[in-house]
Amino acid sequence: MLSELYLVSSRFGFISHGRLIKEVDKDELDRINQNGLLIDVDQSSRAAMLLDRQGIGPFQVLDDHHILIRQKKGSREDYFADLLNKDSQESRRQQ
Repeated sequence: MLSELYLVSSRFGFISHGRLIKEVDKDELDRINQNGLLIDVDQSSRAAMLLDRQGIGPFQVLDDHHILIRQKKGSREDYFADLLNKDSQESRRQQ
């Protein structure tokens, strides 16, 4: 369901037991669900060519010295389930 909402929404509120537990905008949700390996290099353009030749990727050149090799993104549904799980654990601790 979150995948469909993602297409038409710019802000998301996560509710558990009738209580708002987290509110994020689309950019923050993307950052939260982004996985990867950040590497520090001397020359990102040369490193990018080597990664490309080796078929490693997808990757993103962030600046002259940093490349992010992307891994599979976590799903928005997994993120929501994790939020609910953490909220349930916190609720149990408070009781």
